[in-house]
This record gives sequence, structure tokens and C-alpha cells, in this order.
Amino acid sequence: MAITRLRAKPLPFSLPLLLRHWLLLGGCALLLVLLPAANDVRPTGLLLPLLPPLPKLQIGDLVFRQGLGQDSALICALSESAYSHVGMVVEVTPEVLVVHATTDDDHSRPDQVIVSTLAAYVHQGRRLLIKRYPLTARQKHQVQQSLWAQQGKPFMLTGKRDELYCSTLVSRVLAPFIEPRWPYSQVQMVGFSGEFLFPETLVQDQRSQTVFAYPTEG
Repeated sequence: MAITRLRAKPLPFSLPLLLRHWLLLGGCALLLVLLPAANDVRPTGLLLPLLPPLPKLQIGDLVFRQGLGQDSALICALSESAYSHVGMVVEVTPEVLVVHATTDDDHSRPDQVIVSTLAAYVHQGRRLLIKRYPLTARQKHQVQQSLWAQQGKPFMLTGKRDELYCSTLVSRVLAPFIEPRWPYSQVQMVGFSGEFLFPETLVQDQRSQTVFAYPTEG
């Protein structure tokens, strides 16, 4: 599998959550890059009722978002992407539910795979993209069963290929039906290094089609 090498970019944000983690990891040198902005005001997320009408979603649809936190800003910068997180639709009636691996969407269930309503999921983001692979009805049923089985599994992200986080969750569920041509990226920076599968890799897969985007590109 191909590996893309990435370099960290300076970010015009304060990163209180990440800084605490990196200080514990000895990431003092990185502070010189990340400290310039002093204030950190968490923006308000999207409200589903205020978005343009969504098409009828299907089980297996990929739901990408740009998160609100500074860890999301870092992922976007490292992967040169507008999106930092991805989940999959597991149910469409009576309401749309999304399975995703997350650290803090639900503070009562931290660092694990959870199920969120679509409204709760998009409210943790400022941008939204939904893509769809061509899956048969039988494949969608198998995807649904696989997604439900992931619930509660621990989130892990330290730079190793066998770990479970948002992108690898999606890739594992899809792999039996879609040939896994999703290259990992090599990241080398203080306190954050290893091989990572970024959401942008899935965004760029031309085997899936875009069914919704907000805001619209261009």
C-alpha cells in the first residue's frame, strides 16, 4: 500500500487540548509554531433543520464533517483537507443514525465507537459531505450488521495501522465489498507521528459519488 509523506503546517489557532497532550509527550518544540493565537472560542456547529434539504440517505453512506475542535484543525492541516472526521449511516428509519469512532462526541461514552443521530453528528461540525459507494441491497445489509457490531469498541490512534479510529472503521467495514485502495500517510512531527489513514483519502476515492455537500463547493 502506498504511503504519502506529509509535513506539519503552522496553524493560526490556539490548541489547548492538543498542547496538554503534546506537553506530556515532550512536544515543547512544537509550541513555538502553535502558540501565536491566544484565544480559543469553540464555534457553533451545524443545525440539521437549517441545512438545505438532504437527499434520501442509504445505509453505508459515508458522512464526512469538519470538526469544531483544534484537533480537527490539525487533521485538516496535515491532510490538506476540509474534513477531519467520517462516519457511516447504519439506519435510515425512523431517523438517520451514524456509526463512528470518536473521542468526545458523547462525554458519557468517550474514546469508542458510538451511534449518533445525524442531527447530533452534524452539530459537531461546520462542514458536511456525504458520499456513496455502489453497494447492492445484500451488501448494505452486511454493512449494517458489521457497523452495529463495532459499537463500543475502543478508539485508538497512535500511528499504527491496526488501530481503530474513524477512517479505519469505515475502511474495515467497506473492505469486503470495495477493494481497499486507501493509502496511509506517513506523518513525522513531535508528539504525533506514524502512519495514518486520513478521511481525505476516502473523500478523494472516485469510486464513490457525492450526494450532498454543505457548503457547496465554488
